Amino acid sequence: MVRNLEEMDAVLMRKDPPVNVRYLYVSYILDLIDPAKTLVINSPQGLRNDNEKMYTFQFLSVMPETMVAIALYPFDLKPRSLSNHIKNQAIFSEIRG
Repeated sequence: MVRNLEEMDAVLMRKDPPVNVRYLYVSYILDLIDPAKTLVINSPQGLRNDNEKMYTFQFLSVMPETMVAIALYPFDLKPRSLSNHIKNQAIFSEIRG
């Protein structure tokens, strides 16, 4: 059943990465919803602009040393050898998409 989103009380968008063209188009559709008719809980612009891997860099004073990479393996930086290098205090998450 297809319904107009403006007939809903609220819309919540939650999607696991990767961010792809489909994800972007859905966020553009959510931008078109009249806020007087339907509450859009996750700002579509915020979903596009605030990457979950990069957002934390706004809080440098409370986060461990961090490396962000598109790919670890092509540079022979395997998570095990990296984590040994920084005394096993690391979290690795590749950016994909």
